[in-house]
This record gives sequence, structure tokens and C-alpha cells, in this order.
Amino acid sequence: MEVSITEASIALGFRSRSTIYRLLKSGSLSAFERTSPSGARCLELDGLADTVRRLLRRQVNSATPVPSEAPALDWWGDVASSCNRYLEVDCWGPPPWSALQWSVLVGVAQMAVEELGNFKEYG
Repeated sequence: MEVSITEASIALGFRSRSTIYRLLKSGSLSAFERTSPSGARCLELDGLADTVRRLLRRQVNSATPVPSEAPALDWWGDVASSCNRYLEVDCWGPPPWSALQWSVLVGVAQMAVEELGNFKEYG
């Protein structure tokens, strides 16, 4: 699929077109360069992302894929279910809670964690 330079930079997650233009100027993307019927400069999007990834050095501030948080959410969901079995929720009332109530919550959470085993089993 042919796209404009702007569309290619958006598809690749860049904040501006300057990196694409730099790679075009150096000739690194010549295999992907196309000319639209109107004469505009375009890029073939198929395979472009892999090529650009190989050409660029990873920066500290570059976009990184967000890892799935499902294992952590699953684990905390199981901890919450276990805690709810121990606690009589109707007796608690809204926060702020006393030091005694917090100590009970911590103790219940520890029991739930011990009951479930190690978090690494969920990853």
C-alpha cells in the first residue's frame, strides 16, 4: 500500500517526518520510494517498518510497545477475590480507615497472596 510521507511517519510512530526524510536522503529507503499519479513522493508501506527498525538505533525516549498487563491484573483480581472471602465488607464503611483496619487489610492481603502462591506463576 502506497502512503504519503506524513502517513508513513504516523504509521511508524514518529512525531515528525524528519527521520523519514533523512532516510530518504541517504538512499536507505530507495526500495520503498514510489511516485503517485499526481507526482507526489510516496512510500510503499509493506515491509517499511521492519527496514526502518533495522536502520535506526533505539533511543531512550522512543515509543516502546506496552507489555500486556493481563497477568498482573489477573493476579490482583484473584487476590481481591480471596480477600473478599475473608472480609465482611458491610462492616467496613468508607475510608479513611483506622490503623487497626489497615493492619487487618494488610494481614488479609498477605493471607490471600500466600493462598495464591507466587506472582511469577501468572506471568
